[in-house]
Amino acid sequence: MFPSLLLVFVLPALGVPFVYFTGKKSPRAAAILVALIALVNMILLFTTVPTILNSSTHEYIERYEWIPILQSEFTLFADGISASLAIITTVLIIVAALFSVDYMKEKKNLAVYYSLLTLLSIGLVGVFITSNLLLFYFCLFPRTSSSADGDTETRTAPRSNSSSSRMQAPFSCSWA
Repeated sequence: MFPSLLLVFVLPALGVPFVYFTGKKSPRAAAILVALIALVNMILLFTTVPTILNSSTHEYIERYEWIPILQSEFTLFADGISASLAIITTVLIIVAALFSVDYMKEKKNLAVYYSLLTLLSIGLVGVFITSNLLLFYFCLFPRTSSSADGDTETRTAPRSNSSSSRMQAPFSCSWA
């Protein structure tokens, strides 16, 4: 069996440094590279559809040994709904990467932005195709711990006249 779902994780993960260094030279080329990675991921996800449709359980499962000491498996699972949502997600990543070329041209740190967009694609698609709670957490983590403009400081609420303590967001967020 061809490891389609595993490649959906590995390809963008290996592509992040290439996207970053490409983005340092040309943000437009980085956006195209992100879109191409997402397109390849979409094709890999489409390769699971015939298996999903033709199997009696209507699912596609890949199992890998992950943590031998704990006898844990790294399991990737796709059924009709999760494959559909993952494919829609890759379409949205392609659209976001291509649309942001002109929209973000005045911003700085675009190499970081496109690298984080690639990581976001791993996390979003991973949420739909994982069947392991620990792996599900790792897919959620990049979405809540990074910011698109490269600013990693915690945002704080404006100070009030009272002597109350400052509120801090539980994760970094960029709304500028």
